[in-house]
Order: sequence, then structure tokens, then C-alpha cells
Amino acid sequence: MKIYNTILLVLYFIASIKAIDLNIVIQAFFEYSDLYSPLINDFNTRYAKEKNLDIHLNLQLFSAQNSSLNEDFYSSTLSSILNKKSSKYDIFLYDQLNTRTYSPYFIDLKQYLPKEHMNMYTSSNEAVMSGYYDGKWIGLPIYVKYKLLYSNKAYLKKYNRTIPETWDELVETAQYILEREHAENNTEIIGYNALMPKNDITMCSIYEYLYSFRENLDDPMPEFNSERALYAFKKFNIIKNATTTNDILTADPMYSASLMHSGITIFSSYFDYNIDDKGHYYTSEMPGEINGIHGSCLTSYNIGVPKFIPEEKIRAAVEVVKYFTSLETQKNVFVKIFKNYSAIKSLYDDPEVCEYLNCTIAKKIQSIQRPGNLVEDYDSYAARVVNLFFDYLYNKKSAKDILLNIDNLTRVYTFTVKSTVDLIFFIILIALFYLVLFSPGLLFISSLKNNFHFLSVEGWILYSIGFALFIINEVLQFGKLTIFKCNLSNALFSTSFACIYTPIIQKLFSNIPLSNTFSKWVDSNPSQFNFIVIFTVLFYNILYIFQPYYLKTYMYGDDNNHSVCMLKNNASIALLLIQIFMCFCLYLCIVILIFLEWHMENTLKSIRNLTFTMATSAPSLIILIVIKFINTNDFRIIYYIHASIAIIFIISNHTYIFFIRLLFKNDSVVVNLSHSLFRTSHSNSNIKSSDGADVEISSPSMDNIQSPDQKISSRDTSQSKLSMSSMSNRLLSCHYAKNQI
Repeated sequence: MKIYNTILLVLYFIASIKAIDLNIVIQAFFEYSDLYSPLINDFNTRYAKEKNLDIHLNLQLFSAQNSSLNEDFYSSTLSSILNKKSSKYDIFLYDQLNTRTYSPYFIDLKQYLPKEHMNMYTSSNEAVMSGYYDGKWIGLPIYVKYKLLYSNKAYLKKYNRTIPETWDELVETAQYILEREHAENNTEIIGYNALMPKNDITMCSIYEYLYSFRENLDDPMPEFNSERALYAFKKFNIIKNATTTNDILTADPMYSASLMHSGITIFSSYFDYNIDDKGHYYTSEMPGEINGIHGSCLTSYNIGVPKFIPEEKIRAAVEVVKYFTSLETQKNVFVKIFKNYSAIKSLYDDPEVCEYLNCTIAKKIQSIQRPGNLVEDYDSYAARVVNLFFDYLYNKKSAKDILLNIDNLTRVYTFTVKSTVDLIFFIILIALFYLVLFSPGLLFISSLKNNFHFLSVEGWILYSIGFALFIINEVLQFGKLTIFKCNLSNALFSTSFACIYTPIIQKLFSNIPLSNTFSKWVDSNPSQFNFIVIFTVLFYNILYIFQPYYLKTYMYGDDNNHSVCMLKNNASIALLLIQIFMCFCLYLCIVILIFLEWHMENTLKSIRNLTFTMATSAPSLIILIVIKFINTNDFRIIYYIHASIAIIFIISNHTYIFFIRLLFKNDSVVVNLSHSLFRTSHSNSNIKSSDGADVEISSPSMDNIQSPDQKISSRDTSQSKLSMSSMSNRLLSCHYAKNQI
């Protein structure tokens, strides 16, 4: 017998060593402190054995009995543990408000749980709102809570009134009962308590109230800056003044609960806690502006698993999640024992469940959650919204101003055609885009062909495509800014730059006075040259798939809230600087080639026109590049400057080349202005270029350009002229050459 007991003891010891120990951390500051210990015990003694799971679950409970600290401390403790990637806990139960905050640290439960298990929750609006974020199931709700309307049975029966379904009905019924009760000297009676204490619960009340003012069932909550929200806020004052006082409206939850216990409130808004133990009240969904459309605030408690624990523990923790969120546990524990609503909607078709819960409410409820998943710092946002709301209640601030201020807490402003100034810029850009798009049509008009002989048809089309891409890049700034737009913008800028200047470089290389093998190849293969240069730029742009940008949002609480594209790291900065250097090389190449071909007769006038466009482009391009690195609080000013410079660049280049110079046949002013850029003390003469115009040119005078013999003599007499190198001579020879050498 002793041997038998010893064997059993050894086997038990081996089994205990083999079992995976999991630690679950839970907060229970309310009446659910006694919920979790039996659950953990049931998992360890029954469920794990039935499922042959070698798992032992340990509980760490934060409750009123073992902690004097509040809910904020629990949330901050969990955040600290997760930030440190501590393996202290393997399973977390948390408030659904933290789903977004915890999302980087938790696994996607859909990747681990069976499909049939997930299907119970994916069809549930409550589950989606509570645990789904950024395409992942961060957690599943173990129970949900709704904010409901409690209607006093005694008063409704006494005056033969029904449960109100609209706000108008609530006001009318409350006023009717109040008047008669006051006539009977009942001064304690309260018409309506909306539960708006000076804390986060008021967020629930505000959101469900606005949600109840939807015009259609499937509409989202009216935005704070909408006319519908303004109407709702104004109506709230009517409801408040007719049914309650500010003191009752803003009473803390415990006092509100005591008022309900005393039976002196006609209507109360409260969560579905088991507070009506005396049966004084009917429960129903909250009223709405329109019959059949209402709103009830949803809260839930979720279960999630951290991703940084060992894979073996993750899979074991998922088994615990399956237990907590199974149909069996939801029905037999959360519904039957604690009378909590579940996110599994199919439960409300079970008559046994409907003996414990109001299944009609569960099926009809139109729930909305607080915006925990919509803002990064919910606590700060909620505090500011509540303060603004109380400004409206107590300080008589304008409803329109309050709503605008609330809206500005989260609204990120963008460029939109709804703004007059933005619309003007948009119209100008679109007009220029179509002007650029159809401009190549001028190339096929016989009477104008002579004006476009500098480039081939292919070159001019490529030139126009470059400006079209440049305009598209500017238009990208309209609408919501995204990381994709940030990366695409830089790619479009460099590509447009290449398309604009590559055909010009190709033409200048093929026309260079000192003909060489490379220039002959470029002249014979213009398409291949253009393709190589542009493809190189496009290939470089592939690096932007690594997304060197991220979005940074600046929130000032006004209409200057905006997002900007920010470079991630030094590698991203290097990527951008190389891109700028490539564009600079293209520009510099054209400037050098213009100098070398300054007197070429076959392109004399075209070179002058090109010089004008390049000279006017330089400051525009510099400003456009520099402005990328400027951070300012006023994002609109930066864009207006950027767009204005971009428009000037387009007009001084493409529009001038295709349209303006054609309108002014005698453009000698521009030509001579361009010519003056390279003017020296040379003798001048007028010649007729092959472009078809008399152009004043400078040729070297005998005083300034010496013959080789004179230069040799001058070396013997003047040391200062010894610096003239053979390369300089060749460059000057090119510069003054009228035809190819």
C-alpha cells in the first residue's frame, strides 16, 4: 500500500511538473469580485481534465478587497507590464477602452482560435466594437454592459403612462407626472437622471445621446460639427430644464443609484448592474429622437494574450480564452449566475437564457462604444470633452462653439474643395493639368510646327507628361494624408523632374559642338537614352516601398490640427538627399550644356528660351525642396506657398514654351535677357538663327580672344594668363562655336 501511494505521489509530482503554469491578471472593483475564483477553479479541476489539457491557471486579482487603488492604476500597471514585455502574466482581462492601446502587444486571436469559435463573435457588433482593431482581434469580450433606461413602475401605473421610446415622449411623460406629484406636495420626485457625473461615464451619456439622433438606422453617430449634433445639444437643454436640475444630472453614480433605490426618480439612465433589487423599475433601451432609432452605450471586459510569451504558453493561454468565451461558460456562468449580457447573439434565442436576461433588449439594442479605438490618448480626450460639456451646462457657452471645440479635439484638417482658398488652388491646378494634357496637340498643327523643332514629338510628349505628374503630385495634398501619399509624392516629384529634363538633356547632348562617340550615340538613340535615365529614376523610386516616411499628427485643439510626412531615420534622410542630388545633377547638366551650345546657329533661339525657363525655374525648385524640411504650426501657409511656387514653375516653363511665346512673335526681350546671362565684353552682331528670328549674339573680339601665337607670347610677358588650361580653351571653343566641330 505504501508503495502504491508512493507511485501515485511520484506520478502526481511528474504531472505537476509537466503542467504549464499560466498566470491571469484580472481587475474586479465592482460586484464581480466573487466571479473569477470559481471560474479559475472550474477550469483547473474540471475543464482542463475533460479536455486533457496540462494547464494550471493561477489568478492575480485586483479588487476592492485586496487593493485600495483604482481602475486607472490597474490600467497603468498593465501598460507598464506590456511596455516592458514582461512575462509575468500570460493572460490579461482588460477594459475594452484599452483595445487600441494594447493592440501592439497582443496576438490576433483569429489566428489561433477555431473558425467555428470565432464565428460566434465575428457576427456580433458588440464583439467587433470591443475587441477588433486595425484588422486584428485583440481580445474577445467575456461579458458586455449596456446603459439602459429605468422607468419607475409605480408612477407609470399610477398615471397610466407607457415606457417612452422617444425623447419627446420622455419629456411629456415626466412633465405630466411631475406636475401632478408637485400638486400632491411631492417635492422629492425627480423627472429624469441622465447620469452625467464629472468623469468618463459622461462620455457614455454624450455618445449614446448623439447616437440616438441618427436619421436612419444604419447611419453613424452625427459628427460633433454637424447641424444634427447642434440640434441634439439644443434639445438636451430642453430635456434638462423640463425634467431635472444640474445637481441631479451631474450626481456621481453611487448617489444616482441611491436615488433609484429610494424610488423617487421617474426615469433614470444607468448600466445594467443588479441595482434594482426591489423591482421598482422597468428596463428598456434608451429613447431616441425618432421612434425605432435609439442608442445605448456599450462597455465590455475583454480577454487577450500577449505575443511576447513563449509559443507553448500562447497556445495554452488560447485554451483559457476558449474556456472563458465558450458558449457553455457564457451561458452557465456569466448569464445564469451573474446575469451579464454576452456578445454571443445566438444565446438570446435560448428560452433558458431569457429567463435570466431581457432577450428583447439584447436583440433590439443599438449600442455604441466610447471612442477608445479612435483616439490615441483616450483619458485626456475624455477629460477635455467632459470639461467642455460642463462649460455648456454651467457657463452658458454657445452650443455651436462647444461642439466645434469638441470636434477640434480629434478632427485632423486637410485641404478640401469645401474651403474657398483651397478650391481656388484646386481649380488652378486642374486647369493647368488639362492645359498640359492637351498641349501636345499643338505639335500636329502645321502652322505651329516650326516653333517646336527643338525636341522631337516624343520629347515634347515626355516633357508634358513630366508636368502632368508634377501637377498630380500637388493635387495629392488634397484629402486625407496617408503614408502611401507621402512615399508616392516623392516618387512623383523625382519622376516628373526626370521626364521634364531628360528629353532636353538628350537634345543638348546630340547637338553639342564637340561631337564625340557618346553624343553621336545619344543623337542616334534618343528613345533609349530617355528610357535609361527615366528608368534609373524609377528604379531608385522602388526604394520607397520600404516606406521611409511615417505620419505625425499635430493636435492643437483648433482648425490647425494636421498630419505631416516625417522621415523615419537617418537612412530615410539619406534616401531623400540622394534623390535631391540626382535632380540637381540633371539641372546642372542642362546649365553646362546650355553654356557649351550658346552660339549654335541651329538652336540659337531655342537655347535662349530654354535659358529663360531654367533661370526662372531655379528659385522655384530651391523653394520647393527647402519647404519639405520646414516645420511650422500653420500647415495651410506652407501648402499655399508650395502650391503657389509650383504654379509659377509650371507657367514659367510649360505654359511659356507651349503658349505664351507663341502669342508674342517678337520675343527678342526674353531672348536678349537670356543672352545677357553669358554676355562678356565681346563685339555684337545680329544673325538669323535656324529658329527663324534675328538674334543679337556676341562673338569674341580680337582684344579678348587671342590666337595661339599671341597666347604663347603673352605667357612670356604676363604670368596671370598662364592659368588658361587646354580644357578651358576647349570649353570656350564649344561656347563660341556656331556649328558642330
